[in-house]
Amino acid sequence: MFNRVLFFLSATPFCWGLYGCIGVTYKGLQQCIETLMAKVERLLAEQKATDYRSPEDHGPTNACTSIVDYLSCMLESAFTVLEGLEGLNKQASLTELGNHLHKELLSHWESHF
Repeated sequence: MFNRVLFFLSATPFCWGLYGCIGVTYKGLQQCIETLMAKVERLLAEQKATDYRSPEDHGPTNACTSIVDYLSCMLESAFTVLEGLEGLNKQASLTELGNHLHKELLSHWESHF
């Protein structure tokens, strides 16, 4: 999504200043996502394969609870920070975070089963 916007702006010489600003914003958002995902990876590392195999315990694991608490806190903050983004830019940022999280969770579950 961001790449299409950047391509359009790069095609018009009049928008070079705006292009640079969007590029910096994009890098900043990517760094935020990478930071969030690094913390999620560390929390998932605490998960043990035996946590999934207890038939009598169907509640969330400690790692699951930690990740949900962390992401809830971070997303609450992110909505404040992302207030400057509107419409499709905000949607694209949150979708990018969701895609990274989905990929990491699938990779983690595949390694435990």
